Amino acid sequence: MACRPNLVVAAVLALATLPACTNVVRSGPAAPYPSEIAVTKVLLDPWLNEFAHVTSVRERVLGNGLPMVQVDVTNRLPVQKHFDYKFQWMDGDGMVLRSATGSTWSTDILEAGGTVTLTSLGPTAAARDFRLELVRGGQ
Repeated sequence: MACRPNLVVAAVLALATLPACTNVVRSGPAAPYPSEIAVTKVLLDPWLNEFAHVTSVRERVLGNGLPMVQVDVTNRLPVQKHFDYKFQWMDGDGMVLRSATGSTWSTDILEAGGTVTLTSLGPTAAARDFRLELVRGGQ
């Protein structure tokens, strides 16, 4: 019978060393806007920085080898704002890639409290990185 307490102690120690499985559920009021994320690839001018916040960046490579990126930008003001933007793509060495359609300014509108998704397709399969610039509309 002297072995039984040792067996109990050994079983308790074995269970204590198993990884704990927990399921955490957090509840509370929903945020009015998606959380802002820190992205060094997106450059906002000071005017836009006051209200436009990058809330998501998604990147993938398509079946043909071309990279694609989508960037969500949210307006935290109760009024719509016009802005201009352009994507630039770089190769693995950081050199800017030129293309017939790339690096041109486009215009879009951030609706009051809304989110816009900006999408760009890399000009070649050699594109490895991107930069997105956003400035006040009409620049």
